[in-house]
Amino acid sequence: MKYASHSVTSMNHDRVLVLVQQTQVKNIPDYLFDVLDDTRIIVVRDLDQTLTYEQRQGIRDCLRSP
Repeated sequence: MKYASHSVTSMNHDRVLVLVQQTQVKNIPDYLFDVLDDTRIIVVRDLDQTLTYEQRQGIRDCLRSP
């Protein structure tokens, strides 16, 4: 699994989203689950697949949040 993270706190949780392969959801670190809600976790079947409209919209919504 590849990932990038920075200091995730309650102050910057609106700047974090997780794009994760469906088989790797269980490997997301607990500290991320503690600060993220389900709308900030975008699950894809395969990281090589083209994102669906819903997935792209979810990413836009996450990044647009104040």
